[in-house]
Amino acid sequence: TIAAGAIDTDMNQAILNDPARKKTVEASIPLGRMGKAEEVAHAIIQLINTGSYITGATIKIDGGWLLKHGFVNPEKYSFGIDKPNKSAQ
Repeated sequence: TIAAGAIDTDMNQAILNDPARKKTVEASIPLGRMGKAEEVAHAIIQLINTGSYITGATIKIDGGWLLKHGFVNPEKYSFGIDKPNKSAQ
């Protein structure tokens, strides 16, 4: 499994288009920036090319976010992203 953190993609346009939110997100990442889609792709290609014996692993591509924050309540770090209304489902 690939567990990507905050990556500069269309999916994160709400963050990318709001300078204050982007600054907050980037400040929470030890590398100080959002990741690039190419960085996620390189990790996937590396796994494919190794023909490795890796099973049941989660590869985290998050700029060190998990090392800094550990496992936390995801609601705490939603960065203002709207969550689906559970009652509407």
